[in-house]
Amino acid sequence: SQTDALIEKDRVGGEKGRMVAASLAKQRKNERVISNKSMGFARVGDISNRELFLIGVSLYWAEGSKSTQSERFSFVNSDPSMIKIMIRWLHECMLIDTKDIVCRVGINEIHTARIKIVEEYWSSITNIPLSQFKKASIKKVVNKKSYENFNRHYGTLCLIVKKGTKLLYEMLGSIDGLSTIRNITGS
Repeated sequence: SQTDALIEKDRVGGEKGRMVAASLAKQRKNERVISNKSMGFARVGDISNRELFLIGVSLYWAEGSKSTQSERFSFVNSDPSMIKIMIRWLHECMLIDTKDIVCRVGINEIHTARIKIVEEYWSSITNIPLSQFKKASIKKVVNKKSYENFNRHYGTLCLIVKKGTKLLYEMLGSIDGLSTIRNITGS
């Protein structure tokens, strides 16, 4: 009937309109994301040695071991960029030589067959030779779902500084210093 045809035409037209509106909204969002990311990138600019020092202390505060029982400096993360920043910080701010950094991969046991590939990946990211890698730490946790990125998963990397007790305590002092600065904490 003619009424049914008009109703169908109206439904199809409305659906097309919603698709166009959704596409435009997505495009505007993508433009805002790109613009804001560019603004954020530009705000970072060049980093001074002092700023790098504070970045390293902050990263260690968030992701480093603060345990005084182990008396060692260790930093763990899965983000290659963060690992690179920490290595640069160790070199440039703390004057730690690459030969004094030991690495240990942490990964789920379902990746046991890929350990060599994972260690080679982290070695290429860090420029630390495989001879400075300790035996991987295998996590025995049952995954409840399977991941599409199985072969692109590289676990975490732990950076350990040999004879790092002094460095650990210096970091703990630097963290105390950051946490008590009045113009940052407001107290």
